[in-house]
This record gives sequence, structure tokens and C-alpha cells, in this order.
Amino acid sequence: MSTDRKNFEANYDAVLKNADTPNGGVTLQMLRAVKGNNQTQNSLEKITKKIMRDVVYESVWKPGNVSMLSENIQTQYLDMCMVHESKEAVRILQRAINSATAIPSVSVDGIMRKGVASAATKTVAKDVNILKAERCFFYAEEIRRRPNQKQFWVKRFTRTISLG
Repeated sequence: MSTDRKNFEANYDAVLKNADTPNGGVTLQMLRAVKGNNQTQNSLEKITKKIMRDVVYESVWKPGNVSMLSENIQTQYLDMCMVHESKEAVRILQRAINSATAIPSVSVDGIMRKGVASAATKTVAKDVNILKAERCFFYAEEIRRRPNQKQFWVKRFTRTISLG
């Protein structure tokens, strides 16, 4: 097993400890991206743990470039990619990086680049709470926009804080 896959397995296990879905966060869209468009809701309900892990590795970990980041923020970022999809997860990370510096150092455009990963290592990786705070701020804004979904977002706050 490659080092990248081992890192994924460890981080995904941490995400699963806090998961509130029986399928480990795998969506039908993710399943179809990896296994083909013939996948149905029934396929999702019968998913095995091995397939679930393979789907998250192929549809979230690799395209989200999670391995570019320091190991101590990979769990939080993997969960962000699963909950928000990669582009929004990168924006949250970019805002966290900028909040950790006196002068914003990265563009908030939702694109993961080596410069973003490097800046994250110099800032957010030193204190993962900066990333957690930015993620909670994102949820607070969502509650303001959609107060009828408050219960859903409050669960996300709890999950964010509990992840490493």
C-alpha cells in the first residue's frame, strides 16, 4: 500500500468516527464518478466498506489534492471536501490562510495550487484551530442565509470542532 493510500486510510478512519451517515459520506454522485452511471440509490445502500473507501479515495482524496497538505490538517480538509466538495473546501482553506496572516497571501478562488498548500503549511498547519474557526464561520454564514436549516448546520459545527 502506498504512503498516500495509508495517509488516506488514517484520515478517512478519523472522518468516519464522526460520520453521521451509514455510507461513510459517499453520495450517489461520487459512486457514479468512480463506478459508472449505472449506479443507483440501491447500489449506494448496499455499498461495502471497501468500495466506500475506494470511492472516497478516487472521487475526493485524489481530485481534492488532500495529500498536498500537511498531515495534521488532512483530516479536517478531507471532511471539508466530502461535505462541501473540493472547490468550496479550498475556498475555506484559502480564507483560513489569509486570516492567519497580516496581509492576505493567497487568492480565494477555490483552486488548490502548490502555493496554497505551501501557505497552509506555514500558517494553518501550525494551528488547525484557525481552519476550524474559518469552517465554523462558514457555517454561521449559512445559518444566517438559511435559518430553517439551523439544526443541520449546528451538527456540522460539532463535527468540525471534534475532528483533528
